[in-house]
Amino acid sequence: MIIPGHYLQQVIIAILTLIHLECKSDNYCWQPRLLDPKEATFDFRALTTKELRPLLFEVRNQYQPIASLGKAEDQVMAFGINSPNADKEPIGLLLAKINHNACEEDLQWKSSLSVLSLAVKKPWRMKGIASSLLQASLQFARNHCVSVCTVDQPIATESGRALEHLLSTEKGWKSISGVVLVTIDATNPEFLNLQQRFQLVSKRQQHQFNWKVEQYPSILPRHLEARLLDPNLPNWARPIDLSQVPGREQVLPRHCKILRVENGIAGWLISYHAGKDLMRYGRVWVDPLWQRRGGLLALIADTIQSAHLPQSDEDTTNTMSQNKYKRGCFCFSPENLPMKIFSENHFRPVSTRWVETTQKIYRLNA
Repeated sequence: MIIPGHYLQQVIIAILTLIHLECKSDNYCWQPRLLDPKEATFDFRALTTKELRPLLFEVRNQYQPIASLGKAEDQVMAFGINSPNADKEPIGLLLAKINHNACEEDLQWKSSLSVLSLAVKKPWRMKGIASSLLQASLQFARNHCVSVCTVDQPIATESGRALEHLLSTEKGWKSISGVVLVTIDATNPEFLNLQQRFQLVSKRQQHQFNWKVEQYPSILPRHLEARLLDPNLPNWARPIDLSQVPGREQVLPRHCKILRVENGIAGWLISYHAGKDLMRYGRVWVDPLWQRRGGLLALIADTIQSAHLPQSDEDTTNTMSQNKYKRGCFCFSPENLPMKIFSENHFRPVSTRWVETTQKIYRLNA
């Protein structure tokens, strides 16, 4: 059972789904412990997905404060439980990351513990193991003055219903935001046909409305800089200054685009590296007038072509060229209605996974 984690660079790599989570406990007293890198990587690796396994190499068996590191470096922690049997079989794993200077919309925290995955082997479910692992991670974070714990909970799924008990308001958890995650496979023939239609429509609308899709500027022009603090734009829609983005977010400048119109810039799309063959489509915004003139479709179609498919001068006999991303994940707020409607109409029928989540937070220290 895997929970989509809040730390998006790892979370969306597989759009992980929680299969089952126990909502009961028995009288056995579980003893979760902090795992060292060797245990996490070799003994407990079967309790997470192959996409998240590279993170196991980053696991630390002790927390290092920022002061000792000299910088705000994220730290991966793993908590495990072994069976009470003689073989001490690994039966439960919680993987989390402590993020510094974390923020979500208008909320700001000095640090947060983001749960990336939570798994219990089938024969051991319904015995309180997941609850014990979560409580151990919360106590660890509290002892080290971490501000909050965050978990992304799937909506309208078996896993989401199970998590309602574990992350209930009665236990101090609060919902603060949501996200829609849509994964596409760029080798899927249906998706390739869709992209061809996108390009045909985009070409016709470009000729009609005279907009252009260009590379996102490394130095913000005045018009775009003014929109960084535009009060009419929600945080999830605002552009970013590429020169100020922390390296850990792994922005892909070559796959970030703007929609240029005669009066300035009317839209933008920011892309991120999220895994070996996965790119995340992050912030996407187009002003309403230019949405109606095909601007949203244009940004998406142009980025899909550059990130996933061969260019005209490349070898078109191979669907995936070198350095192209095999998969893409569109990640957007449910409040972004144009993107949600566009994705419902076009991407959902050809997607490999569609997950809607709500983020839960638990305040640990003020």
